[in-house]
Amino acid sequence: MMLVLATLYWGISFPVIKALQELNHNLLPGGSAAFLDAQTVAPRFALGFLLVLLFNWRQGMPRRAEFIQGFQIGAFAAVGSLLQSDGLRFTSASSSAFLTQMSAVLIPAFLAIRHRRSPRLAVWLACALVLAGAGILGHVSWQQLRLGRGEWETLWASAFYAGQILSLENPRYISNRAGMVTLSMFGVEAVLFLGMAGATAPGAGALLLPWTS
Repeated sequence: MMLVLATLYWGISFPVIKALQELNHNLLPGGSAAFLDAQTVAPRFALGFLLVLLFNWRQGMPRRAEFIQGFQIGAFAAVGSLLQSDGLRFTSASSSAFLTQMSAVLIPAFLAIRHRRSPRLAVWLACALVLAGAGILGHVSWQQLRLGRGEWETLWASAFYAGQILSLENPRYISNRAGMVTLSMFGVEAVLFLGMAGATAPGAGALLLPWTS
């Protein structure tokens, strides 16, 4: 049930982020691409950090291994989110959602290279079904789908998302607490994007726009 809900909110995030980008651009048309991208996703991770902290504060501080895993996952996710967010400015939400699903193909391909053996045929069939389903549900137009800047950035984002998932299944972190790892992950992402927004802001007032709109 949790995975179904996660997938639901993940799917909703594509049109929401696209709408936020347009809103931020209208609020600050002179802002740089880096600033607008950071401002689009920084509130998302900052609020995520606060919510996870609210439900897990009794567990104390993350242990060293939990922070390291959270940092790895957060770094992969941050780069993926930045590429995906910037790519959304140059492509449709449906194309972005479809191309992001390439991570489902990259993960078994990476594992096949690492273990030097191909996954079962059923795995590759499942990958094909994932891509077909994402294309159908997203109403992807095969005639209009072209690999421009937005599409290439989204493909690179899917590679970093694949790295995020592979970091999750690392056996050395099997005893880590999920809540503390998630808290560390959101904290890393929030700090990175808030720092990026602060470094590229055209003025102090611009930093408040996403929070007041």
